[in-house]
Amino acid sequence: MTACSRCGYDPDVKVTASWSFLIQRDPPTMNERIFNAGNSRWRYRKERDLWASEFMVARGNTRIPKARANERRRVTLERVYNGRMQERDRDNLIGGMKPIVDALVMQGLILGDSPDLAEIHYNQVREPGTMSRGLRVTIEALA
Repeated sequence: MTACSRCGYDPDVKVTASWSFLIQRDPPTMNERIFNAGNSRWRYRKERDLWASEFMVARGNTRIPKARANERRRVTLERVYNGRMQERDRDNLIGGMKPIVDALVMQGLILGDSPDLAEIHYNQVREPGTMSRGLRVTIEALA
């Protein structure tokens, strides 16, 4: 089987290590207009730094090593929602994840966000009847 031309997922790539954790904080949406330009750059920086702090704690708790030189990783960012929270349309989901991806790079969990360095996937799932909500992050080291 070959890699998906749309998302880049390659089921044949060997996964050498895997880590997963939940951060109980709802990821931003693109509708909040968080981007790294103009007056918004301070809001963007604050959002990115908050996620970087969350990842630093999660990295310590789950003992995730920093990505080694030339190590490619697969990251799945899954928004978990429940109750009256609504599913986001795909562009708002992905666009809002920009500060989160940059925070992953800042913390050394991935080397960069280019396709050569990281395979990044986005998803969202409703989990009714639970108190779980936030961002579930799964990181896989690829051979």
